[in-house]
Amino acid sequence: MENSKNSSLSKLIPVMLCFFAMGFVDLVGIASNYVKADLGLSDSQANIFPSLVFFWFLIFSVPTGMLMSRIGQQKTVLLSLIVTFASLLLPVFGDSYMLMLISFSLLGIGNALMQTSLNPLLSNIVRGDRLASSLTFGQFVKAIASFLAPYIAMWGATQAIPTFDLGWRILFPIYMIVAVIAILLLNVTQIEEEKEEGKPAINHKESSAAITNYIESVIPEYDADRVYVSDMRKMIQWYNLLLDKNLLNFDEPEEEKKEE
Repeated sequence: MENSKNSSLSKLIPVMLCFFAMGFVDLVGIASNYVKADLGLSDSQANIFPSLVFFWFLIFSVPTGMLMSRIGQQKTVLLSLIVTFASLLLPVFGDSYMLMLISFSLLGIGNALMQTSLNPLLSNIVRGDRLASSLTFGQFVKAIASFLAPYIAMWGATQAIPTFDLGWRILFPIYMIVAVIAILLLNVTQIEEEKEEGKPAINHKESSAAITNYIESVIPEYDADRVYVSDMRKMIQWYNLLLDKNLLNFDEPEEEKKEE
């Protein structure tokens, strides 16, 4: 029992570090203000940066689900971390308008890959009632990265910390180091991925945040504007009920033999 807990914890640490890396995308907001000041951009030019994140998430969210089915959840998360690493590396070489556009585009693509694949990966480590609390804790870890970003940029801009002539852009190599650590740890962690079919869902009476996080983990491409939490609760309740009564068949239908 003790070895099982230690094994789960060793797998949970790199995944939670990935949740921290997921929060890197929120640095776009504070970075846009600094880039605007450095380059003398207009409001319309500066507002392109945050919109890039949502644009690439819209484009890549559905294809990522298809990619995840082909290469697996862990490899998809690793790919997202590599793309995120590349996005954080570019600003180290300068802050030109085109360079920052490419950097924030890659950050948005990496975030789309991670948002779609990380929750399902976590469900392979933590199951049952603990999954909801683990998803909530993951969002808390993500919020820490979002919270720290403006302070690190401010300390860099005011030379409160060593910046190596990067100024506020010291934020990027700091987060880049975290991304590298996450890549290395996740790459050496063996996580057995299971199919979602046949597994009970979380309790439909969980909190709204937990319900939403769970649905995002199993149906990442769902329409958030049309599907409400109340709909999610009913869907989960019916799924668990049908599963409990053995009324769901997940076996692939056998092909009928053609009569000669």
